[in-house]
Amino acid sequence: MAMATRKPTADDAMALQAVVHAGAALSRALEDAARRAGGVCLSQYNVLGALARAEPSTLEPRQIATATGTGSAQVTMVLDRLEQAGLVERRPHPTDRRRREVVLTDAGREREEATSAAIEVAARGILARAAGLAPADILAVAAALDDAVGDVGGPMTADGWAARGNAPIPGGR
Repeated sequence: MAMATRKPTADDAMALQAVVHAGAALSRALEDAARRAGGVCLSQYNVLGALARAEPSTLEPRQIATATGTGSAQVTMVLDRLEQAGLVERRPHPTDRRRREVVLTDAGREREEATSAAIEVAARGILARAAGLAPADILAVAAALDDAVGDVGGPMTADGWAARGNAPIPGGR
């Protein structure tokens, strides 16, 4: 059964523009919190968070890319910076010399915890000002937009979001 399509309206365009604007503003606010608290950018924090959630296991760069929703080239650049800062360590894989494992250093774990706490405070403040918006409603809107864009398969639920390696914000790991 074919789904009927309708011509987008000016209201549709304004709504999409508002979502894009709000997403960019939210991203900037969380980026600022990450930089102030941990001296890392949001991409670096996301990698640190993925590694922290995986502990005591290690992750390979491709697993980090999947968990953070970024490309392997960007993960490599982020890992280079984090390794130079002493926040992560790359180790040879125990059974395959072509592969590498990534682990948090003690400094990386401390930085992730401090940054996570600051981001949680920022997110709680933002959500407190978003009067009348329940987390379930926000997830429903995010799921609908995610599905429409088509870059992530499956329904977006709190469990599905977490299953893809994302920490709920606020609320830490």
